[in-house]
Amino acid sequence: MRQADGEKRHFIEGMRGMGYTTHGSEWVPEGQIYHDALRVREQLEESRRHSLGTCKHTQQTWASSEEAGAFDDDRILPEDDSSKELLASNDAFHWAAQIHLFRRVFNYKRDHLCIRDAIKRIIEAMQVIPEKSNVGNAVLFPLFTAGCESTTAEDREYILQRLLGIENSGMNQFQRARILMQKVWETGSSWESLINGEFIG
Repeated sequence: MRQADGEKRHFIEGMRGMGYTTHGSEWVPEGQIYHDALRVREQLEESRRHSLGTCKHTQQTWASSEEAGAFDDDRILPEDDSSKELLASNDAFHWAAQIHLFRRVFNYKRDHLCIRDAIKRIIEAMQVIPEKSNVGNAVLFPLFTAGCESTTAEDREYILQRLLGIENSGMNQFQRARILMQKVWETGSSWESLINGEFIG
C-alpha cells in the first residue's frame, strides 16, 4: 500500500505542477501494483472464508471445523457467544483490510459498491458483538475504517454510537479516532491527509 500511496502522491504533485487541481481521484494503479493488489484481495477473501476460528487476528484455535463454525451465509455459527464474537471480530478485520485495499490501492471512491458492501459487512459483524463485550474493545481498526469511508447518515450514526460507547469506558484511543473520523466527515478528505500524530490503536 505504501508503494501505491507514493505513486499516487507523485501523480498529484505532477498534475499540480502542470497547473491542474486534483486530489488524486483520477489516478489508477498499473502494472505490478495492480496485479499484486488483486493477489492480496484474493488472499484476504480466502483467509476470511476459511479462517474456521484459526485466523491469527483472533488467536483462537478450534478442535474442528464443526466446532468453529463460521460467520458467513453458508456456514454455521458456534454456539458459544464468545466464539461468535471472536469470529465476528475476525470478519470485521478482514473486511476493513479490503476497504484499505479498495481505497488506497485500487483508488475506488467511497460510494463504490465494493466499499459500501464491505462497510455493510463490518456493521453486520459489529451487531454480533454486544456493546459491553471485551471483544468490542479490540475492534477500533474496522470501526474507524468503516466510519471514515461511510457515506450514509444511518451507517455513520451506528458507528459513531459504537465508538462513543467504547470511548465512555475510558479507551482514550477511541476518542482520538472518533474525532479524526468526524473531521473526515466534515471535510470529505481522507483520514491519511488529515492525520497529524493521532494514535488510533
